[in-house]
Amino acid sequence: MGEFENKRIVELVLYILGKGTLLTQYYVYKIIYFAERKHLATWGRGILPREFHAWEKGPVPKKIYGGIKHHEHGDWPLDKLFKEAISRADKDMGDYLIPLREADLSYLSPSEIEAIDKSFEENVCLSVRQLIAKSHDCAWSKARESGDDTVMDSALIACAEGADEEMMAYISETESVKFALER
Repeated sequence: MGEFENKRIVELVLYILGKGTLLTQYYVYKIIYFAERKHLATWGRGILPREFHAWEKGPVPKKIYGGIKHHEHGDWPLDKLFKEAISRADKDMGDYLIPLREADLSYLSPSEIEAIDKSFEENVCLSVRQLIAKSHDCAWSKARESGDDTVMDSALIACAEGADEEMMAYISETESVKFALER
């Protein structure tokens, strides 16, 4: 993953954390997932393509998980960027993530910001139990059939948001070409 994409991921998380509500990493993951669903279904392009893994409690953006989990002592470039950008509240105060600066919105497109804002509004007040139930959609279920930690299919993620067959075919074709070229 390139330097720009690492910075974009950190700015995405900072944008969510900067919205004025204390959040745990679990809420950050779910807000990003539901924003991904919206963006895919509307634009045919993901915010974090092929990033979501089907874990027991729902979809998790694995690079963000690793960067946040290891940010205090990890050596990967994403870990270091997260260390400069976020902190954790003491366990006594809950496992909240604290932004250390404002997000640089030049790393996010207006359509991504709109999807994130809508997802935030719809999901920030839900309980963890409600988020788990909501995120256990058809895309998550299909990926779980293949075992723990399976990458979720972007076309199915869009389908879970109501995308039609034409949009799903477009997403599948576009991602196939993109990821074939990246190899």
